[in-house]
Amino acid sequence: MKKMLLSLTLCASLLLPLFPIGAKAAETTEPHTNELPIAELTLSPNRTKGIVSMTFDDGSVPTAEWLNEKFKEYDLYGSTMLITNNNINSPDKIETWKAIYADGRLEPESHTYTHMVLPTDSWANANNPSSLENNTEENFKREIYESGLMIQNAFGKFPLCIAPSNNTMCEGGMKHVKKYYYAMRQGSRYNSGEIQSLDPKPGSHERGGWYNLLMSGTKNAEAKILEGLNTAARNGGWLVVMCHGIGADSGDSTYEKFEPVLQQMSMLQESGLVWVTTFGNATRYIRQRQNTTVNIARENNTSYRVTLSMNQYTDDGLPLPKSEFNLPLTVRFRLPEGATHMICDLGDGEKMHEGIKETDGTFVYLNMRAGKDVAMVRFCNEEGQTILKPELFTLKHGLALGEMLDYTFYIKTDIELVRAKIADGEYTDASSLEKVMVRGEEFYALHYKIPLDDAPKNFQIAVVASVGGKEGALVFNCSLFEYLNGLLNNDHADAMQMLALNTMILLRDVANEKKISVDTTAVQEAIMNYHYMPKAPDQFKNATVPDTSKIHATIAFDLPGRMAIILSPEVGRSTADYTFRDSSGKTLEATVENGKLILARSFSNITEGIEVVYSGGGVTETLSYSLADDYARIKTKGLMASVYTSLYRTSLACLEIE
Repeated sequence: MKKMLLSLTLCASLLLPLFPIGAKAAETTEPHTNELPIAELTLSPNRTKGIVSMTFDDGSVPTAEWLNEKFKEYDLYGSTMLITNNNINSPDKIETWKAIYADGRLEPESHTYTHMVLPTDSWANANNPSSLENNTEENFKREIYESGLMIQNAFGKFPLCIAPSNNTMCEGGMKHVKKYYYAMRQGSRYNSGEIQSLDPKPGSHERGGWYNLLMSGTKNAEAKILEGLNTAARNGGWLVVMCHGIGADSGDSTYEKFEPVLQQMSMLQESGLVWVTTFGNATRYIRQRQNTTVNIARENNTSYRVTLSMNQYTDDGLPLPKSEFNLPLTVRFRLPEGATHMICDLGDGEKMHEGIKETDGTFVYLNMRAGKDVAMVRFCNEEGQTILKPELFTLKHGLALGEMLDYTFYIKTDIELVRAKIADGEYTDASSLEKVMVRGEEFYALHYKIPLDDAPKNFQIAVVASVGGKEGALVFNCSLFEYLNGLLNNDHADAMQMLALNTMILLRDVANEKKISVDTTAVQEAIMNYHYMPKAPDQFKNATVPDTSKIHATIAFDLPGRMAIILSPEVGRSTADYTFRDSSGKTLEATVENGKLILARSFSNITEGIEVVYSGGGVTETLSYSLADDYARIKTKGLMASVYTSLYRTSLACLEIE
C-alpha cells in the first residue's frame, strides 16, 4: 500500500516564535512592542573599550612644552591642572600658556587658587591636623570658585574639572565644587593602575562618583600605568592618570621613562581600543551620554527617523548648555535579522555602513550630535535590498511530516511581491509561485521539501517585494523542531496543534502497516473555520473508506483528546459482525451511524491497544495495533518527548488533516 502523508496546517498567530523580533501575525492588530530598531549610546565613543585622560598637576611649563610636542607626535591629548595664582597670575605667563594651548593638545583645568589644602577630617588627622583651620567659606570661595574664574578670564572658558590640593576635599568645600564643576579627581598619587567606571554616579563624592573620580598616580609607577592602560583597553573603564611634572623639575617620572607610556597609549588608540582625550572632553562625553536619549520613529515603510535629545540639566542639577556640551555621541544600532548593512542619510546624502559582527549580534556605529543631527536610516542586505517591515505581510505556515518534511510558506501582501526563496534554494519569481486559498484569502505558496532525517534545525526564508520602485526584503530564520519541542513545555492551548501533528506522525506507520487509512474531510473543514468538534460521531460519520476485502478502518481525531476508529463493513457484512476489544479482551461499546461502526476513545485507552474482530459466515478476521511501539520509534528521532502525557490533560485544537 502506498505510504500516506499526513499534514497539519498552522495559523501564523500560533507560530510567532518562528518570526524575528518585531514580526506581526495576520490576525494581530496591535503593534509589537519591539517593532522599532534597537539603538543605544555607547559608554565610550567609536567602538573604543575605554577612555584615557592624562592630568598634570602644578603647571610645569617645561613639562607642558615637552608633552605638547610628544602629543602631536603620538596624536594624544591631556590636561594641565593649574594653580592659578601661581601659574597664570601675570600677562606673560598667560601668553606662555596660550602658546602651548594653541595646538589644541592640552587644556587648562583647575588645581585650586593657591594650592591650599582643604582637607577632610581623616586626611588632616593622618597628615596635618592644623590644616583643618583652612576650611573656611572665604578659602572655599577663593580656592574653588576664583581659581576657575581666573582660567575663564585668561582663556575664555570656566573649567569643567578640578583637582584639589593633596587630592582631598572637605564637606564644606565639596558644596562649592558641586556648584561650579562637573567632575573632581581625588585619591592618592601612589595608587597606580586604578580604573574609574565609565558611568560615575551624579552628585556623588563617594569613591568612583563624579566628585571622587579614581586616579592612577605615576610616582615611580610607569609599569602600573601601562597595566592600567591594558586593563582599560581589554575590559573598559576610564583611566585618569595623575602626574606632576616630568623631568628634573618634578620627580614623578622622567622623559625616558614616560615616553614608552605615551607610545603604548598611541598604539592602543590607533588600534581602536581606547580614546585618549582631555579630562574635560571625557567629562563632556560621559555627562552628555548620561543625559541624552535616542529617539526613533518610523518615517515610512522602509525608513526610520533617528534623533538625540539632551536634557537641559544633569541629574545633579548642573546646566548642559549646547555651546559647551556639543560632542558627537556614538549610537550603536543593532541590525535586524537578515540585514548586513545600514543606509544612513545625515543630510548629506545616503551612505552605506557595513554591519560589524560581534558576539551578541551585528551592529553599525554612527556619531550624532544631540539637538542637531537627524538621521534617516534603513536596513538592507548584501544585495542592497531594504529590510521590510513584517507588518507589510500576512504570513502563514504549513507543515507535513512523512518520510519527507514538507514545509509550506504562505505569503499575502498589498505591495508588489517580486520573488521568494527558502533555505539554500533559488529565488522563485512571484509569477511562478502557486496561489492557494486559505480561509477565504488568496496566498502565494512557497514549498520546501527535504527528507525528514536530513531536515535542518534552522533554515532561512527571504521574501523580496517592491516598495516605491525599490526592492526590499523580509528575511528571517525558522527553527522549526526547536519551536515544536518548546511548545510542548508550556500550557498554551494552541500548543496542542503540535501534539496532534506528532500523533499524525505515529499514525503514518500505523496506517501503512495496519492498512488503516486516514480520511477526515470533515475535520479539515472544522480546522479552517476554527470550529471545535464536541461529538465524535457527528463529525466522523461522513468519512469515506476505500473498498477492501480485508478489515479496513479510518482513524480520525476529536476534541478533547479523543480518537475515533470508523469501520465500514464490506458488502455482505453487517456491523453486528464486528467487535472492538481492548488489550485485556474487554468488549468496547461502539455506535452505528449511517451504516458505519464508530468507536471513540481517549488516547490513553487507545495506546493500550485496540483489537477489531470480524466473525461471520464461518470466517474470523482480526486487526490489532498499539501506538506505543510507533511512538517509541518516533521519539528516538528527537521530535517530541511528551506527546501522550500532554494529550491526557489538554485538548486538541485547530487540527487539519489532509
